[in-house]
Amino acid sequence: MQRVLSYGLALALLDGAWDRASLQLRARRALGRRLPGVRDLCVRVLAAFPEPPDEVSELSGFIAQDALLAAWRARDVVPRIRKWFFPPPHMAAARGRLAAIRVPWIESEGALATYLDLSPPELSWFADVQRMHATAGCDARLRHYHYRWLKKRSAGYRLLESPKPRLAALQRAIASGILARLPASAAAHGFVPQRSVQSFVAPHVGQRVVLRLDLEDFFASITGYRVRAIFRSLGYPGAVAHLLACLCCVPTPDDIIKAQPLEGSSPAARFACGLRLRTAHLPQGAPSSPVLSNLVAHRLDRRLAGLARAVDARYTRYADDLAFSGGRAFEAVVSRIIPRIGAIVLEEGFVLRYRKTRVMRSGARQMLTGLVLNQKANVPRRDYDGLRAILHNAARFGPQSQNRAQHADFRAHLAGRIAWMAASNPRRGQRLRELFTRIAWDV
Repeated sequence: MQRVLSYGLALALLDGAWDRASLQLRARRALGRRLPGVRDLCVRVLAAFPEPPDEVSELSGFIAQDALLAAWRARDVVPRIRKWFFPPPHMAAARGRLAAIRVPWIESEGALATYLDLSPPELSWFADVQRMHATAGCDARLRHYHYRWLKKRSAGYRLLESPKPRLAALQRAIASGILARLPASAAAHGFVPQRSVQSFVAPHVGQRVVLRLDLEDFFASITGYRVRAIFRSLGYPGAVAHLLACLCCVPTPDDIIKAQPLEGSSPAARFACGLRLRTAHLPQGAPSSPVLSNLVAHRLDRRLAGLARAVDARYTRYADDLAFSGGRAFEAVVSRIIPRIGAIVLEEGFVLRYRKTRVMRSGARQMLTGLVLNQKANVPRRDYDGLRAILHNAARFGPQSQNRAQHADFRAHLAGRIAWMAASNPRRGQRLRELFTRIAWDV
């Protein structure tokens, strides 16, 4: 009863001008009679909230804890909500570092449907607010995602969740129309325009010691609640933020989780992975996930960058790869700083994959994201020689003789590998391109 009363009063207070007389009038209309203490409650509300709060629940919680409700109970006064108010949704001012960002004005669910060029039933279908498509009994043809377990390079499997074309188009519209306006942190180099793997590793080239860490299930660790908070921080009403989060996040159906291959990972690791996937999360494979992951990890980057400065080190992040480097001062504390990094990561809603943590000193090979960086960022010689041999043999014996992994588009696969090596070593890239042009591809 107290929860209903506080929620009804909160709705009444939010439905109009934000001054004492107006609040007092609407509160009395909601209660249907004059009651002692209402004026003082309005004064306390204005003191706690100089501006109307964005969430009804925030104001409702404040009223539920106010002394007035306890005083009414002590006097055996049992008020009821006689008139319900329904304040219209509205855009709020963006908060914090996002205050200067201008995003599309979307005040209601209908406005969101119009923005995405959908009818309201279509918006409800694609958002799947009730998560009906995540049930095990749902026909796979009705689901919005294709699912595929891919083997990791180290051990275990990761789940690729690829949205079907229409949902992918909606996610691209959200990413380009709303999220692309938001700045990523200076430490983030993955999925950021004008930044790359090369810019990620550049601060760590030639350093005395390099510390490499990895985040466990990076995308799956980012829940729908955290994504909704991003949209709320931009000023979108709760219902709109919720629909946007539902369009960008998905819980994985149980039958897909149960199909996870057993080899390469422990039962505990598979159980933890299943728990993350069952909760609405960022799907790895959705076009909106990369930019959202950087926004959610913004505070993680700030805290880790501050920790790096405190120990005279440098910090960068590429998706789930974290890198620190420095000289003698950092080398002296590197073993002690790993638990502090782990604590910060945990506080920010992520988990370190400790078995992949590496401390690499200048006397041994230092590698980040497949690049050697002892003196300059470069692809390992063994990888270059292996690709050169494949191109040479493909030119002599035909490309299919070298497609041992059965790539669906072997030509594109080779072109991608050449581009990757050319980015760090243009001279090697030119040699590989010359070999590539000699291959006789079937028309």
